[in-house]
Amino acid sequence: MNTKEKLLKVMENLPETRLCEILDFARFLYWLELQEKEERDAWLTFGREPPGMYGPDEPEYTEADLLKPEDDT
Repeated sequence: MNTKEKLLKVMENLPETRLCEILDFARFLYWLELQEKEERDAWLTFGREPPGMYGPDEPEYTEADLLKPEDDT
């Protein structure tokens, strides 16, 4: 039995008010999925932007910029 079948079996014994709550929650979960997809798509689009989009004064970063500096204490 897959998840949808299990859910339908449980829903058979619930009153209408609980079914409305399930529907509301399912709509919320669907909205979350859409938001996550939009965010993924936005990051993919951002990653495809042409180089140099930061402007002429943007410094060139190296691997050394990623390393945590040692404490001087």
